[in-house]
This record gives sequence, structure tokens and C-alpha cells, in this order.
Amino acid sequence: MSALYRARVDRVAPPKVQLTVWQVHMDADFPPASITFALGLVCAPFRRVLEGTVPSARSPLARAIDIEAGQDGDETWMMENARAFIASVSRKGVKNARANMRTVDYEDLASLPQAVLDVVATDPAWVAHLKPGLSWRTATYDMGKAKPKAALHPGNKESSKPSKSSKPAPSPPRKASKTKEPSPRRASVGSRRFEFNRGVSKKFWEVELQGKSLITRYGRIGSAARETKKPFASAADAKSALSKLVAEKSAKGYREV
Repeated sequence: MSALYRARVDRVAPPKVQLTVWQVHMDADFPPASITFALGLVCAPFRRVLEGTVPSARSPLARAIDIEAGQDGDETWMMENARAFIASVSRKGVKNARANMRTVDYEDLASLPQAVLDVVATDPAWVAHLKPGLSWRTATYDMGKAKPKAALHPGNKESSKPSKSSKPAPSPPRKASKTKEPSPRRASVGSRRFEFNRGVSKKFWEVELQGKSLITRYGRIGSAARETKKPFASAADAKSALSKLVAEKSAKGYREV
């Protein structure tokens, strides 16, 4: 998927970080002051760094969020969990908000729509991988209004990504936070499965329409799946959201199997 924005770290004073964000695609929106967008931005350096060093996969944020499985690109997950990592985001320094993206010089950053975002994380650890001067491109976007969520800190039991060094407490099968990855042949009626195989990245994403709700399952191929369920006001709204999610996954390189 083509990059929508370019970002640069201007200042870091954990848990605060200041970013300059440029719109680099004509179909993107002006850089939004959104909690989900802010979390997507600070996750993005683990992928497409232009200047600086790619942050370590052992950074606290990379250990808390399953970026390899695309958790930070899942709209449902982001709306449910973004506030656990981002306390607030504000926008200032707006420039070229009405620039004509059909005629602008994309190599001239000064002419592109841009804004400065002040992002405050819920814990200094979530921005520890960001260094002044680090610059990257990203296809993240405003994924919707983030729901209320308690602040998350490294080591919290509510961490979205379980630690590999500890064993989970036993619980009844029907209440387990993980479900066994279903085989494509045994996928329930109405479900669709997509897979992404590129280099060392091998992951899957499944979506199932159940009345007025969408159920998504995702993770690394061969590993346990994570599952989310999102209700909608009507079956039509759920179906519309399904089409949008499928289009987005396809644009990112996922192929239906």
C-alpha cells in the first residue's frame, strides 16, 4: 500500500514526543489529531524508516503490540486499545492545508500539507524507541474514535501481547483470551481468510459476518489466533465495514485463500 504520510521526530521528552507529519498522498486526509492515528504513527518506525535507525523489535512498544501480525493496522483493535498507549494528541503548526495535491511537488516537503503533533503516551516506555531526527513513511490513518481504556504500562497483566517468558494462568476454554487458529478447510460458514507471505512475514487475517457484528481473527500463520468482535447498528453497516476491511487488507498485500 502506498504511503499516505511522512513523519519526523522533532523532540522527545518521555512520555511526550513532538512529530512533524506531512501528507504525501493526494487521497490522504490532512494529518489528523487522532488517538488511533497517533498510535499508528509511533508504531510505524518498526517498518519503513527513511532517516535514522530502525528501532529494535525488543523495544517496549514492539513487545506490547503484535506489529508483525498487523495488530496496529486492525481498526477494531486500535479503537479498543489505542488509549491504553496514547493519553492525548494535539495539533499545531498547520501549513499548506489547502494545497492542490495534483500540482504540488512531492519532493519539496515545504510545499506539502503538514502539521506538528504533540503526542503524550500513557507511559514513557511507549515512546522510548523514538529519537530526534528519526523519519519514516507510513500508510496508517485515522481508524476512528478511540474508546475509553485504562492506561497500560510495561508488565501489566492486561498487556495485549502476552510475555513469552511466563505461562498464562489456566482458565476455562470458553473464556480463554486466545483461540486455536482455524484451518481454512474448517472455517465457519460466511468467514473469509486472507494470508500475507512476504519474506519472513507470514500472517493471516480472517473476517466473519454474524448478523450485525464482525468477528476478526489474526496472527502469525501456525500460531494461536487473536479474536475481536465489533457490533454495528445494523447488518448493512456491518456488511459495509466488511467490504472496507477486505479492500484495505488486499491493498496491503493480503491474498484470499
